[in-house]
Amino acid sequence: MEGPFDQRHFNRVYGVGGWRAIVRFCVHQADDTIRVIGGGKSCITNDCISLLERIHCCCLGIAVSSAQFIRRLLGADLQDQRAFQMSVHDMKRAFRQISVREDHLRFVVIAVFCPTSQEWTFWQLFALPFGLKAVVNEFNRLSVNL
Repeated sequence: MEGPFDQRHFNRVYGVGGWRAIVRFCVHQADDTIRVIGGGKSCITNDCISLLERIHCCCLGIAVSSAQFIRRLLGADLQDQRAFQMSVHDMKRAFRQISVREDHLRFVVIAVFCPTSQEWTFWQLFALPFGLKAVVNEFNRLSVNL
């Protein structure tokens, strides 16, 4: 993230009316941590997004099924050099690890209210903002793009 900036900065960079701010807010979770959310619902960004595709998440059984298929193709057990290995890795702060396309940066300007100055500050976010419905589909494209 880069900032803080005022509205004039983004008007110069993207043009007046050429960018959209997403309001950020904090959610206090049960484990006493704080999670920052982009309010796609409250600033109508989610209403402006239409999704024509669905994501399909595979279960862990796909790995076992793939191993059985490979074993049948080889006609031998998957041992030694042919041993089948798999793992599951949970990405911490996963959305923050995926960058936004440069031509989409105008849609991930973050607006944060500063209680001290009583003013809105604006920040450029370079990663997927948690809280927008399109981000889930975009995140799930990651494996295709690797």
